Amino acid sequence: MHEWEDEWFKKHGNELYSAINEIEHFQRKHFIGVYGKEKWGCYRNEYLAFWNGGLYQLIFGYKVYIGPSGYYKSKFIRYIVTFIHNTIYWFDQCMIPYKRTKYGWLKVGLSDFNRWIGLVKLVHKRQFKMFNKSFQLACKKYPDIIDELICDIDGYELVKPCKWGNVDGVAIHNKYWKTL
Repeated sequence: MHEWEDEWFKKHGNELYSAINEIEHFQRKHFIGVYGKEKWGCYRNEYLAFWNGGLYQLIFGYKVYIGPSGYYKSKFIRYIVTFIHNTIYWFDQCMIPYKRTKYGWLKVGLSDFNRWIGLVKLVHKRQFKMFNKSFQLACKKYPDIIDELICDIDGYELVKPCKWGNVDGVAIHNKYWKTL
């Protein structure tokens, strides 16, 4: 852990910020939903998401759907945009009711179909490789801050030695964190 005014941060702070930007840019380019920040001299990703199988994430990005209600001043445009969002979300998540329960119908959509046929598993395999590649390339480019990039991230177990580098995320994570 480092603080803002210590010697380490004065020496390596700019490297840390540029490494974080490169990692997140590379991951977003490969449709990995990530939002991270620097905290105590370490990279911490607050949000990490891989494709769920639907069109909504591909079109609008990684966010929780609550609707675009307050963004448009014209009521007519707001209704049209809300209808488009609701339609795509319905198509992805609840197009086909398939089982009656005491709470209502269980529904499935395109994302469940893509999971069922195995498309999501193939895409996840590719995204896991790109997640690993982003960290391996950043660690190779900035060898002084390897521990600071890996020790506090979600998905540290996906960072494994490969052809792009030899950083082991589990070993670095276990060096700083203890299991109870």
